[in-house]
Amino acid sequence: TMEESQEVLGWHHHNFDGNVESVAVIPGTNEDEVWIAIERTINGSVVRYIEQLQPTDWGSNQDSMFFVDSGLSFDGGANQVITGITKASPAVVSVSQHGYTDGEQVRIIGMIYNLVTNTEAAQLLAYDVAGNSNDIIDTLEVLAIADDYTANLVSLHFNTIGTAMWASAISIAGLPDSLGALDMPETSNNVYTVSTVVDVGSFQLRDSTDTVNIDSTGFTAYISGATIEQVENTFATLGHLEGETLSILGDGGYYGQETVSSSTITLDDYYNRVHAGLPYTAKVKPMKLELSNQPGTLFGVTQRITEVLLRLDSTLDCEVGADFTTMDAYAFREID
Repeated sequence: TMEESQEVLGWHHHNFDGNVESVAVIPGTNEDEVWIAIERTINGSVVRYIEQLQPTDWGSNQDSMFFVDSGLSFDGGANQVITGITKASPAVVSVSQHGYTDGEQVRIIGMIYNLVTNTEAAQLLAYDVAGNSNDIIDTLEVLAIADDYTANLVSLHFNTIGTAMWASAISIAGLPDSLGALDMPETSNNVYTVSTVVDVGSFQLRDSTDTVNIDSTGFTAYISGATIEQVENTFATLGHLEGETLSILGDGGYYGQETVSSSTITLDDYYNRVHAGLPYTAKVKPMKLELSNQPGTLFGVTQRITEVLLRLDSTLDCEVGADFTTMDAYAFREID
């Protein structure tokens, strides 16, 4: 590793679960690119791949983290604002320009609560409800913003999907108890299949298994505020890692591991951005510590460490311990 601005140069060891036969370094956009020719044993066969070590500066978005070897990525692209959803069978979704094709999976997120009877609130209440089913009663707390910019918690209560929703615990003076109805909550955070592309701005919906048309005739009317994104849970282009157990990152969070079978892995949920590849662990073992507040040396003297301070950069989790077999795990919700 070389940090030219700091005049720092150092070597470090890499375990690739294979034999590196050649290394090439070429100029890149923001930093040099490191390419290797590596021999691996995959599914009982000896293979050779050309692989690129990913940049150390991967950006600031968690879903861009690529800390696997010999991996592949899926990127469903940016969310698009929904301009309309028809109450019909099948339901038709309209956006400005989607680019989707038949058979692709999409997810609708971020519905809007319409304050149809509220004359004093300055903003709509945005919400995103996940995992609703027809026999569950849910409660969601959101912020209501009054004309004087006073923020108050509002508790939204709803029973089965498709019924009217109502609000309580409103402390803004003059607000009515009822705030209206939700913008087609039946579709929020659900995964659908693009069935028939009508044109560049609209397409029909089927269920996630692509077997049943979505009948939205009985849904609450859609007005505005939702977005749609392409998602996927089945990836069938991993034949180069057949039989291997892969580590997976889904939408910026650690998903876990799956084993490649018939070139394919199937995840339990749908994601907009996925990275999957051979796992590796970065390990740090510091030099023996020389800690003393008195003259002389402490080398050879038994010491006890009671507290550890770590300085981490863009890290989701780590383990700390007396040795590599006795470690305590620490996980963080975000990288910053």
